[in-house]
Amino acid sequence: MDEQQLLDQAPVNIKKHIENHPYQKDNVGMESSFVYIYNDLNLVLKVVDNEAHFQSEIMMMKWLNGKVLVPRIIEYGISEGYYYLLMTKLEGLMAFDDELMKNPEALIDILVSGIKSFWEISIKDCPIDNRNENKLKIAKERIKNNLVEIDDWDPELTSKRFNKPEEIYQYLLENKIEEKLVVSHGDYCLPNIFIKDQKITGFIDLSRAGIADIYQDISLLIRSFNYNNKSNDYKKLIIEKLGIDFDEKKYDYYLLLDELF
Repeated sequence: MDEQQLLDQAPVNIKKHIENHPYQKDNVGMESSFVYIYNDLNLVLKVVDNEAHFQSEIMMMKWLNGKVLVPRIIEYGISEGYYYLLMTKLEGLMAFDDELMKNPEALIDILVSGIKSFWEISIKDCPIDNRNENKLKIAKERIKNNLVEIDDWDPELTSKRFNKPEEIYQYLLENKIEEKLVVSHGDYCLPNIFIKDQKITGFIDLSRAGIADIYQDISLLIRSFNYNNKSNDYKKLIIEKLGIDFDEKKYDYYLLLDELF
């Protein structure tokens, strides 16, 4: 379905806010979604066809509101098999913006403060449980339904180790790790973090947020920073700023788990 059709069939409670207003299509990120930015309204409309992602994102945005900086939900609804979420637009630049990447040391300080802001939240009453046992069940279903995109795999991570999703799944199943549970963003990558005046203004794409091991966010942060910086030069500094005894096996484990999603 094209983007105009999606807007034409938007639920009435959403259409009343955006109809006849200009928008900009956002193509950043790999998530299967349509994102429309309404700069004159300071609103963003996100449309997905995955009900589970939609429900979990709304649930976690509501729960995280007041705990960390997230967009405010304006309206949400369903139409013709698509799920619509209208929210406030965050100020600032995405963390991978060239202007921010010019000073990688300062950017790392900001990103580390953001990841720690999630860890400071108590896991008590967190509505989504993304412990490995649950994530592996979902991964198994994704493999069964041929939803794993092998073409998107990181060759440096998987080459000469795994040829099929089933092989990664089996490895993760046979090499379970002891989890240190925190509240996790779930996809702590630079495009999902907004920054203005050297401070985080908010986090987006929260459909994978919930209770998870501390390395869920650590692994994706390091990988995303390396990718956008086009080098591995700052991995050591990120680890130092996080103040952890780095576990290479756990780092690898969560990168592999992410290949199944």
